[in-house]
Amino acid sequence: MKKRFLALILAGVLALSSCGNKQAETTTTEAAATSASVEAEATTAAPEAEATTAAPEAGETTQAESTTDGENAPSPAVWLVTDPESGNSMKMMGTIHIVPESEKLVPDYVMDIYNECDSVAVEYDISKVQTDMVIQIKYLSYFLLNDGTLITDHISAEAYEQAKAYLTELGYYNETFDSYNAAYWENLLSSASILTIEGMKDTGIDTYFIGLAKQDGKKVLNIEALEDQMNAITATTDRLSEFNILEFMKLEEGEFEESFMALYNIWASGDVDAYLELEGEGMEDYPEEILADYEVYNEAMLTTRNIGMAERAKEYLKNGENVFYMVGFAHFCGEGSVIDLLEKDGYTVERIH
Repeated sequence: MKKRFLALILAGVLALSSCGNKQAETTTTEAAATSASVEAEATTAAPEAEATTAAPEAGETTQAESTTDGENAPSPAVWLVTDPESGNSMKMMGTIHIVPESEKLVPDYVMDIYNECDSVAVEYDISKVQTDMVIQIKYLSYFLLNDGTLITDHISAEAYEQAKAYLTELGYYNETFDSYNAAYWENLLSSASILTIEGMKDTGIDTYFIGLAKQDGKKVLNIEALEDQMNAITATTDRLSEFNILEFMKLEEGEFEESFMALYNIWASGDVDAYLELEGEGMEDYPEEILADYEVYNEAMLTTRNIGMAERAKEYLKNGENVFYMVGFAHFCGEGSVIDLLEKDGYTVERIH
């Protein structure tokens, strides 16, 4: 469960926001909009001119501050990639798709990079899922069971009843979701749980910059298509999702929050080695047949997407575009990562923060 959760938070896909708010209405279109609202809400509401959130009360310590040795902002990793042939360069940042409340979302050096760019390149502009009805329907189609079956035909009664009871307790369950697939249910559990953590902000770094760019009249470029994101999240099998749901329900109180904050700390410090170490934890819990399913999922979630992301980065460099490139932090970690692929193709990669 931990490994898949890592991928969702630090690799990032649209479905991460599938719980939305507690207004889970009964129409399928409204359910689709709800599925995207966690990230999209921050895009439709104009952000502040600076990357700040509401200051804590006097004497109060936010979770983000407590994990960064009292600093007001994290120090996310940033790389400078240069094409040796043209001399064109581009700055790339790893992001996290949901964050705790803090006085500052990002440090000044990140805002300086943003202010100097003409456009921001993100995995996908999540605001489109909320504002474009055609995209909403397309988004929803990846999760809906269109063969006459229900979720109870795809996962065990034990997994369904435990997940339903948990979501009902949190106020997120709606009977409409019984027509959604196992990938949606698995994702819904982790998404709802994140928003129960005290002091969480219902947005992420990339979403913040999407909203800021639109406010400032800068271009927002999609590194991926909607299909790329949705094919990744739905690459899971029913038995893998069921296993993860049951493992999720075994978590003790506070364990989920601890795991999330560990991930946030990794992003906030830009610690690639810590991510790679944490990524490997818990794999011994997977039965052999489930592990095989996970490897297929991981190929879709990271390996295949990294290749496409690296190719898009090359296009921006070739064209000499003044782009601030940002994708989930996991896409910058280890062999086969975006920066690893670029280095292997002869581009100069330098970590500058």
